[in-house]
Amino acid sequence: MVAHQTDRPVIFVGSWGDYGKLFALQADRTKFEPLFFVPSEEIRKSGLLRILRGPATVFCYRRIIERQLARYPEGLFLFGERIEGLRYLARYRPRQAIAVVLRNPMVDQMALLEPLRAVMAAGFPVLSFDREDCDRYGFTFYPQYIAPVLPLPLPEPVVDFSFLGQDKGRRPVVEGLRDKLAEKGFTASIRFAGGHGKKCGFFAKLMRKDMKKGKLSYEGYLREILSARCVIDIVQKGQHGLTLRPLEAMLYGRKLLTNSRSVREERLFHPDNVFVLDESGSLEGIEAFMAAPLAQASEETKAYYSVDTLIETALSACEARRP
Repeated sequence: MVAHQTDRPVIFVGSWGDYGKLFALQADRTKFEPLFFVPSEEIRKSGLLRILRGPATVFCYRRIIERQLARYPEGLFLFGERIEGLRYLARYRPRQAIAVVLRNPMVDQMALLEPLRAVMAAGFPVLSFDREDCDRYGFTFYPQYIAPVLPLPLPEPVVDFSFLGQDKGRRPVVEGLRDKLAEKGFTASIRFAGGHGKKCGFFAKLMRKDMKKGKLSYEGYLREILSARCVIDIVQKGQHGLTLRPLEAMLYGRKLLTNSRSVREERLFHPDNVFVLDESGSLEGIEAFMAAPLAQASEETKAYYSVDTLIETALSACEARRP
């Protein structure tokens, strides 16, 4: 890893979700100072959205970004997947340490491929947690990351298996698993949240459905899935990087049932902790798996899946691309 200054500002540009912000705030403060900046919110606060259109909005976005770049000349700027940011980087090529961090697999956002290629051509690294996307498109790999949010120890589980998430075509698989598990005498809590195919975030969909009875935050989501001894993780077709569920299971001492066969290559993998479904979806051996004691992840493994690793990876990638 590259050497870095003490307490270096790390500016997360764009919307990173409630959980992304919670994770980033737990960066090592002796090394990094995490900060958050959402250009669209700054434009909205100014009231200019009411009068600006087209090129004027682009100009305003540029001015707001450049003000932040000037404020933190030694900072590391981590841009999300917003098209406005990608276009700005490709066109104006600022000289600060800047990387783009993808939080979704490309299978979900192929429309961004050409803008991302333009960003890389401009000299900025693009980071992805999906190794196959990295191999296919020339991105830099970073490990999916997490940080503790709930206090430990957790309450004792009340069911054997749990799933909470969007449909994304996974409902038949998840419900089929629930029925097979029930035949073997296991209990499961299964819930699908939000609408289907709407362009908004996962937790925003959860909230729209549940806010009438109280907002379901990331902590609320965690408490629901961690009420089980084993978390169900079904990845969508075309995704090869880790979702957050394997990390949540590792961090909070739960087992994992997943169809992601690439999880075997991860540092967190342990056969007593992770049951990987084959292509037929067979649950042969699930009884012995659930009876086996949980193997605790090492502190080194937990540190590997931290926001500090993301930041260090971005710094190294920026250094490698310097002329």
